[in-house]
Amino acid sequence: SFPLRPHSIRTAAFCALLSLACACSAHAESMSIGSIHCNDADGMPLTKGKPVSFTGIVTGQFSTDVNVKLYIQDATGGVNVYGTPKNCVALGDSVRVSGVVAGFRGLTEITGTDEAPLAVELLGHATLAPTPLALTIEQVLATGDKSGCEPNESRLIQLNDVRILSGHGEALPDTAIFADGTNYRLVGADTSTYVMVRVTEPTGCVAANSLVGQKIPRGAAASVVGVLSQYAGRTSGHGGYQLLPRNRFDVAAMPAKTTPVAAPAKH
Repeated sequence: SFPLRPHSIRTAAFCALLSLACACSAHAESMSIGSIHCNDADGMPLTKGKPVSFTGIVTGQFSTDVNVKLYIQDATGGVNVYGTPKNCVALGDSVRVSGVVAGFRGLTEITGTDEAPLAVELLGHATLAPTPLALTIEQVLATGDKSGCEPNESRLIQLNDVRILSGHGEALPDTAIFADGTNYRLVGADTSTYVMVRVTEPTGCVAANSLVGQKIPRGAAASVVGVLSQYAGRTSGHGGYQLLPRNRFDVAAMPAKTTPVAAPAKH
């Protein structure tokens, strides 16, 4: 889920109202996205508060009427971008994002402050979009490694051969459809091990090819693509990984597996 953030976000427009000598000129270091995904013991990024600038491709768009909430990815990793005002750059757009590193419920994100306002600049549409990284349920749950780094956090990933259950683990009826603001479980052969899926619409932007209202594949194995996000508990910045599909093309029933028929023996 995406509750309101407890911190205040400022934009470049706000900063322009201040004097020319304001700290909005704080230097934002251009770096790779993958370099900010290591955390302290509490799950907060080691680079928290650092002004940064990234160039990446939009892999997830979930902006609301008030806030921009999107995910971008470069060759080294992905990251969440959160702040004001909303921004409706599309999937596959190339953007330059400047702001500061922050953390919320375990999720590393780029946001803004008075000294380093959040800015999202459209550079054009990318000629080649990132390919989803194929992971297993176990690999998703092990996103945080022993060193405190999360190299796959906020990447575009894909889970294959999974079944979709309700958020509490029950089988869904044949008529079940995806609902906005709703959690589901992805399970494999071991139904006790699962990854949560969160369906959420970009309410501030046009929701092209919406997943909401689409029939949920029942019983058969499915393939699910989405951004690997995180929403940890209030007392810990660890765990809570969840998959965020972007549209109806991200969920598909997989073809039934068939057993090859042996050719009859020749006499």
